Amino acid sequence: MLSVVPRRALIAVAALAGAVGIVVGVLAATGVWPSRTPALRSSALGTTVVVRTAADSVAYLEVGRTGAYGVFAAPSGPARTHTFRLDWLEPGRRYHVRAVTVTNGVTRLGPDEVVAAPPARGPRELRLESGHFLLDGRPWIPRFTWGSCASSYAEQAALGIDAFMSSGCGDSPARQATAATKAGAVVIPALDQADRSLPTTVATYLRDEADLNGVSA
Repeated sequence: MLSVVPRRALIAVAALAGAVGIVVGVLAATGVWPSRTPALRSSALGTTVVVRTAADSVAYLEVGRTGAYGVFAAPSGPARTHTFRLDWLEPGRRYHVRAVTVTNGVTRLGPDEVVAAPPARGPRELRLESGHFLLDGRPWIPRFTWGSCASSYAEQAALGIDAFMSSGCGDSPARQATAATKAGAVVIPALDQADRSLPTTVATYLRDEADLNGVSA
């Protein structure tokens, strides 16, 4: 059966095709095509995070030990590629990172990413400067337990402990050092339990309980 298309319909189709052809020709000539670039992309390599945006934007990072974040990296200036080097992260620890961008007044949040700061290499250095502790040259506030077993260092480090004083389980200095290295922590043993040549031993303490050590008044 032969179908007959009205002449007006054919003219309308031809006009539409012509209009589409003109638009495509203009776009091809000018190189202006609708952007398919995502408004926000982020990627992490080690402790370096790169954020890319489809348009000039201000960007910063939210950083924390958990997905609650809590610390903010300094914002970048308006750009489409933003590089953040998180060299200040504590060695041996894992952090959650999320990119935040502001584009023409619109705020966008990137996905949650986890970055791992590499463990410290060689002996750790603890010193006092202007009344503040510096560990490997970075400000440090010790959060420590006393008498913990080396087998529990990783579990306690996940709660924020970063220094272990002494051992109540008879752990050798080498065992304490191995466990502390894996946990990204340091060891502060009693003087008679210390091997100060081990890389995680940053200080020692003297047992001074008078009633236990026969210390006179």
